[in-house]
Amino acid sequence: MPRATDQPPSERMRAITDARTWAARSQGRERVVIIEPDQDDVETVAAALVRRGVPAVGFTSPWRALACLGREEPAVVLVSCRLGARALREIVEAVRDEMNLPVLIAYRPDDTDAIGPAVLAGGRPLVALPYDIGHMVEVVSEALPGLPPPACLEFGRLSVVPEWQDAHVDGIGLDLSPLEFCILVELVRRGGRAASRETLVSVAWPDRPADPKGLLTAAVKRIRHKFDALDVSEAVETVRGVGYRLNAVALGESRRLPGSHGRAV
Repeated sequence: MPRATDQPPSERMRAITDARTWAARSQGRERVVIIEPDQDDVETVAAALVRRGVPAVGFTSPWRALACLGREEPAVVLVSCRLGARALREIVEAVRDEMNLPVLIAYRPDDTDAIGPAVLAGGRPLVALPYDIGHMVEVVSEALPGLPPPACLEFGRLSVVPEWQDAHVDGIGLDLSPLEFCILVELVRRGGRAASRETLVSVAWPDRPADPKGLLTAAVKRIRHKFDALDVSEAVETVRGVGYRLNAVALGESRRLPGSHGRAV
């Protein structure tokens, strides 16, 4: 498959735009499942969608597609009218009844009568044949069901999205490791109150490794360095005899909690 850097500049810009469109709609979590009996078409379309940042997988057999849907994490199913009227209707019914996913139908203008039963079963004739990849990205993005936004935890200028393992200060990423992110999330959940070392160790290292407090101290030091790189000094405070907490002043919380004074180690 060609890399994005192998594409001409105009194609790269279009790919970036399409990837952002899909990510905004799907939250980057799910893929398009294409059911198209033409081997060349299904491979070409799936590869083109992937190049544009849209996760996609293609099947020529509708029954194999149905068997695999559970593990593909589909967001939208696209079914070609080339399957024939009966198979098309049965696939639409199965996907709608069993998974309640949006099903788009790819069709030609003279296929209107043939796709009628599938449309009555809940399919949406929105994709024209022959396939146009740019148009497909727009159509499948708009067809996505309204997904609830992932939970976002905030503490002043800091925001974290646990589902995405994403942490930002003033919109700039912290680039944390999974372990560091786990510790930071627990601190954010405390809302400026101290988290004990024992709590942070149990969250980050449930298997209790040797010298867990030493590992915790090293991880907190790395987290502090990453805040320092964003010009946020002393973002994580040490609370003597207890553990750690976020610094409300450094992170721009509206008020400092009573008795919140600490120092970095």
